[in-house]
Amino acid sequence: MLLFLVFSVSCTHDPISAVSVSMKSSSVSELSGSQFLQINVAGDWILTISTEDQSTEVDWVWLTTWDNEDGLLSVTSEQANGKPVSIHYAKNNSTSVRTCTLTLESGSDVATCILTQERSAQEVVVADRLVSYPVPMWLELPATAEGDGRYFVSHEMKLNTYFRNYSLYMSEKDIVAHWVAYPLNPWTISSGSGRSNEWGLDPKIPRKNQPVIFKAFSNSRTYARGHQIPSADRYAEGANQQTFYGSNMTPQMHGFNSNIWAALEGAVRSKCRQFDTLYVVTGCTTKNSTTTCNDNDGKKIAVPSGYYKVLLGYKRSSAVSSSCVNGGTGNYKGYYTAVAYYFDHKEYSNTTQVINEHSMTVDQLEEIVGEDFYPNLEAILGKDRAALVESTKDKFWNL
Repeated sequence: MLLFLVFSVSCTHDPISAVSVSMKSSSVSELSGSQFLQINVAGDWILTISTEDQSTEVDWVWLTTWDNEDGLLSVTSEQANGKPVSIHYAKNNSTSVRTCTLTLESGSDVATCILTQERSAQEVVVADRLVSYPVPMWLELPATAEGDGRYFVSHEMKLNTYFRNYSLYMSEKDIVAHWVAYPLNPWTISSGSGRSNEWGLDPKIPRKNQPVIFKAFSNSRTYARGHQIPSADRYAEGANQQTFYGSNMTPQMHGFNSNIWAALEGAVRSKCRQFDTLYVVTGCTTKNSTTTCNDNDGKKIAVPSGYYKVLLGYKRSSAVSSSCVNGGTGNYKGYYTAVAYYFDHKEYSNTTQVINEHSMTVDQLEEIVGEDFYPNLEAILGKDRAALVESTKDKFWNL
């Protein structure tokens, strides 16, 4: 078997060996990136990544094949199946240069290649203790409760000025965020530098309290690194990188992540364009789940039993439907409508009919997952009108 791409750099290998591995550049900047590998070998082979002295695993670099985006520390000729293999590396947030060794083995033949990544000018420090931050009165936020084993964290993004990116409610026990909440606007969608793939650590949460998944979950054949706030909802530089924090990820079945869930995410972005702001809550429940999978540090991460989305649409000038509720004061005077979706964590037929069948009122979802959504809506609309929004499923939301 011959796998060949026209990239070359001198790497160390036995001059009489029948195998070689190389890449376009063996020294890269501190930024995240990827490049294809040139693998020359006849017959079966295995390619592995380790620290330079080959003593321990690495968590900042990983391998993928053309049709498999889950990061691996080793790839075989069978897994590659004649397709290109690429190496990916995360941003170096430390002030130290780091290296790793790629080792290609085929029978008794061995070749190695060293990748060096430059240091960062300023180190990004990850929190060393859990802190639950004060909870603002933002409209998208569900209710929180002190002492429930969860803690609140929020992140900012810079779009001309600083603006909130997303907030999350992290479970100390499950090591997943039970919900992620954020405002979604037409101008935040698909505008900016695009998908960064910059898998990293949430600097506001200790490493031991968040999934570390630079190179995917341990059972990568079953579970994808599932975003709660989707990457495509925040394409601006800086904001997109934050969507790749481990705190935003849950172990999500591939057949769920890339099908019905991706279709729902796209439908949400489409509906958003008809509002001034869409207040989104994406969450998961671990109720009745006993399944876990390991992150890159070996921590057991809870696999959710179900996923949900809650949407509250706001349009100031006019209603998008006759069922929209009008009212409110000040900057929030306008029209509101809401809907919720709940899916058990399994594979579904990927159709709009299935999405519509899993829609419900906000009140109905609250009964299922035990959360209180949009508790600040009452202050804007009044008790009766807020209750009407949460108890009504507007036909506008049908796909």
